[in-house]
Amino acid sequence: MAPGLLRERVMIVRALRSAPRPRRHRLAVTAAALAAALVLAGALAGSPAAARQGEERDPGFGGRERVTAVDLVVESGRGLEAGGLEVTEDGRPLPVVAVERPGEGEPWRLVVWFELPLAEAEGVRWAADALAARAADLVELGAVEIVVTDPEPRTVLPPGRDAEALARALAGIAEDARAGDELVRLRRAVARELAAGAPAAGAVDGGDAAPGAPAGGEPAALARSAAAEEARFVAERADALIVRLVEIAAESEIGARRALLLVASGWDLEPAAFYRARLAGGAGAAVEPAGGRRARREPEAEAGSPAAGGAGEAGWPPGTGTTTEALARTLAAYGWVTLALAPPVPEEPEWHLRRRAEVALDHLHRPDAGEAYLGLGQALAAQGELERAVEVYRDAIHAFYDHPASAARQALAEAELGDVLARLARHEEAERWWRKALARDPALAARYPGAAAALAAPRAPLAALAEATAGRLVRDDPERPGALEAALASLEDRVRITYQRPGPPDGGLHPVAVRRTGGERPLPAPAWARAGTPETVAAARLRRLLATGDAAGATLAVTAGAGPAAAVTVRLVPPADGPLADPDHQPVLRASLAALGPDGETALRHRNLGPASLAAGEPWSYRFDAAGFPPGHEPAAVLVEDLATGLWGFAVVQRRAGASNAPGVSRASAGAGEERPRPGPALHSPRASAGPAPYGAVAAAGS
Repeated sequence: MAPGLLRERVMIVRALRSAPRPRRHRLAVTAAALAAALVLAGALAGSPAAARQGEERDPGFGGRERVTAVDLVVESGRGLEAGGLEVTEDGRPLPVVAVERPGEGEPWRLVVWFELPLAEAEGVRWAADALAARAADLVELGAVEIVVTDPEPRTVLPPGRDAEALARALAGIAEDARAGDELVRLRRAVARELAAGAPAAGAVDGGDAAPGAPAGGEPAALARSAAAEEARFVAERADALIVRLVEIAAESEIGARRALLLVASGWDLEPAAFYRARLAGGAGAAVEPAGGRRARREPEAEAGSPAAGGAGEAGWPPGTGTTTEALARTLAAYGWVTLALAPPVPEEPEWHLRRRAEVALDHLHRPDAGEAYLGLGQALAAQGELERAVEVYRDAIHAFYDHPASAARQALAEAELGDVLARLARHEEAERWWRKALARDPALAARYPGAAAALAAPRAPLAALAEATAGRLVRDDPERPGALEAALASLEDRVRITYQRPGPPDGGLHPVAVRRTGGERPLPAPAWARAGTPETVAAARLRRLLATGDAAGATLAVTAGAGPAAAVTVRLVPPADGPLADPDHQPVLRASLAALGPDGETALRHRNLGPASLAAGEPWSYRFDAAGFPPGHEPAAVLVEDLATGLWGFAVVQRRAGASNAPGVSRASAGAGEERPRPGPALHSPRASAGPAPYGAVAAAGS
């Protein structure tokens, strides 16, 4: 490409960024402005079509050549110039158009996301307090929005730059810190059920069952069902995150900088490992010394490798690796720099701190008093006087005073205190005491099967999200002070790199790397870029539509009906204005079809809609071959997207006369502005059956 023409395109891109744009139909305005600029510059001939896709712009550049400008926000950008950089996408080098340091007029868009179902109360409290203390720094970066999931996402604080309002909202979350920690509760409930099926001597574990705990049955079936439930639950949470953040990204300006501050405890990439260990008679996880946060500290080398949890062993459901990888790639492709706030190490009770500070004198160890308190606590718990039992058990623990001679008896007091707290639904405290008891005496796991129900490596997925998006895993670690301050400071030292990709959008996710010219080590940058709306987004939208009816952001009117020979006819009603109403616009349409099985499992197929797909030559009417789905699956809903603009709509598939409707979905049409699908019982979360279908499980159905 000629240097003069390249400079002209850079000027066009900069002019478009600085020009004011109305919120609605910005695509058409961008198209007109770009067309006029290219004609005046004499760049190319033809009638260009424009598209806005978050950080992508698909101006077409006219004629036979179609080029998309893609933005990446790169860390450590000091001294970078377009001529000194190499960008590769799918391994092929692509031309760098510009390197810009955003000015004060281009602030960050920050979303603080509290994922309560996958968080612990102490981690929520720590993150809210830490962020509230830095409210001024956050709003200086840009507009901050707070989203809390409980379990559906809701906006607690709309985007704004009011530091006092932000601090108040975060303080309120810290004061009312509550979290589901659903995965640990599920494991605890299943561990109790497995132990009850083959009870260990003296098993007295208590506590309520997690809402998603599968019903009892054969131990192996119960364990596999629970592993599938974990994967389903994580996939459900990932879909909610993807759909909401893509919607927020669509509201941002071209090239906007975005950061996600994710507050969550994490999840395991291979949940089946815990249940296999339980079936084998093990505790399911190694236990850290007292004060440790989780079952074992995962090695850093594992952190960015979610693929390990992708495929399950024979007879076991797959793990969460595929879900984690899809989430990481999608966040990176939409420019969401992810700062994952990992939970802190819990504080020890005051008496334990005092014990460490004082000289360990023998007279502080009162084993006889400890035994008396332990017996009294057991009697009170048996009589149902739980609050009094809690206080007496604490007195017993203090009397044993961490003395090695009373380690086993103190561990028993701690375990029974955890049992009573669980019966009082004080799960956060119960888990803390159970951890201490098992660290002191691991043999108690056989007597208290729910006590060892911890996650093995929950931070590994969080680290994978941070790595793929050029973000950070922020830990409250005494060995690494100032982690949050350093992470926020890293956002300021980032530049925007613009490169060009030839060809129309294909709806794919493409690996991308940025290096200094001649360098081998990539710069910290998003590891994935998108060419249009990725299939991961279409799949998440469809699963959310079927599960909740959430169609926020749908703008296209779509109808769909099942026809003969396993075909679905999809009709798109083009809007009266906007890009699709422009005769010069060249849409790139893709349809995604969801079929539901008898147990609510979902099979998905994606297909680009071109002239060959037209139904009987009718404009905007396409035939989707629905053959190839697994037996018993019926087409339920279809989603249609214009990959060039990001516009989309959906519809519930209307069954032919005399045909039964797909399970869990209403018969109503559900295009933009129409009635939404109503989820049936099989699609509600959490699931409570002996054999739950993984949420959005994709059966082998071809593509």
